[in-house]
Amino acid sequence: MNIEYKYFLSNCLLIRNENHILLQNLKYNSEAGIEHFYIMDNNSDVPVEDYLKQHAPGLLNKCTIERVTENHKRGTILQDEVYQYCLHKYGHETRWLSFTDTDEIFKGDLKKLCDNAESNNKYCVRFLELCHGGNGHIVQPNYESQDLFDLYGNNIVGGVIMFKNIVRTQYAFKPGPHRVMLWAPNVLTLDTTAEVKLHHFMFKSFEEYVKKVIKGCVSGRVCSYNIGEWLKYNKIEKLTPEMNEILQKYNYNELKQKMGRYFGLYNADVYKENLEGIN
Repeated sequence: MNIEYKYFLSNCLLIRNENHILLQNLKYNSEAGIEHFYIMDNNSDVPVEDYLKQHAPGLLNKCTIERVTENHKRGTILQDEVYQYCLHKYGHETRWLSFTDTDEIFKGDLKKLCDNAESNNKYCVRFLELCHGGNGHIVQPNYESQDLFDLYGNNIVGGVIMFKNIVRTQYAFKPGPHRVMLWAPNVLTLDTTAEVKLHHFMFKSFEEYVKKVIKGCVSGRVCSYNIGEWLKYNKIEKLTPEMNEILQKYNYNELKQKMGRYFGLYNADVYKENLEGIN
């Protein structure tokens, strides 16, 4: 059966208070071959649509934006739930659909990759992410004037293993953040040495990581982020006065008292304790 699609390749993106890195996501992933973005906005303080209207109105024709909390009853949502919703509502519009986060960037020719996969009867391309550390940045860089790969390209961290997927929408029925179920389970798995890569700019600056801790997961749930994790991947042994100023700026200590064990160690004078975290 031949199906006419509006787009060859699109991306489903669940976002919450990440407008400051959204424009780079759209720029880089468009260059890699993504034609359209289904942006599921989980109740961001500044709605994604308003942000794009003000800062990049020319990108609105590449985006379909929904405030997903308006379509779900709970205060928090699951990525699986949103990805399934996106696939079932918009899958008929796009031949291939990827499911990624705002801090994940493709590099390489995705169209060529998907064409080759399909010619070999592969209906899902699975990427092992290449994770980047913060390269020692303390204050959040200006992303509008600097290249992500210049900022972080050589700072690769090990020990973080996650998969993300691009699927042929006709054969997929239950996508999730790191796996997908297919009617025809033929999968092409790529590791970090492949020609086309998925880069996860996970740790960035110390300031941004604190904001990430405070924001919680993209679903709205509290996540077990730990400042010691950032120190570990940036090879910094203890908090500096500049870091403590950032913690005070974002009222981190007050939130740490409120959230308890989820916030890890606050005043990291001992490197080893930071890496182990708090039970």
